[in-house]
Amino acid sequence: MKRRNDPEVAAWLEKADGDLRVARFALTAEDPLLDQACFHSQQTAEKALKALFVAAELPVPKTHDLLLLADGLETSCPEVEPFAPALAALTPYSVTPRYPSWLAPETRTEAEEAVRSAGALLDAVMQMLDR
Repeated sequence: MKRRNDPEVAAWLEKADGDLRVARFALTAEDPLLDQACFHSQQTAEKALKALFVAAELPVPKTHDLLLLADGLETSCPEVEPFAPALAALTPYSVTPRYPSWLAPETRTEAEEAVRSAGALLDAVMQMLDR
């Protein structure tokens, strides 16, 4: 498995970190941008998982489905499995926040949980890549 300092792995992690920073910033705005916090949280998780694909020298799937990505890492990175509930919650944020929501706009609680989950996953991925 490639390490965190591999240039391609590092590039994915840098993008994931940038999305997490945007998600956190969106929550702290004077008028919080809850949909953007959720969207960038999903993007954080997606890019962190894709960094693991690169590290494991597997083809990077072209999907936003975080559970599908996690399934593809089942053998090479079983440490991702406990994150399945968070990944299931984050996956819809790849699409829904990008369009006007008439069904159920994101709540502050949902946005805070999305940011927390994304941060925890990114931290775990960084630890996996440091071994």
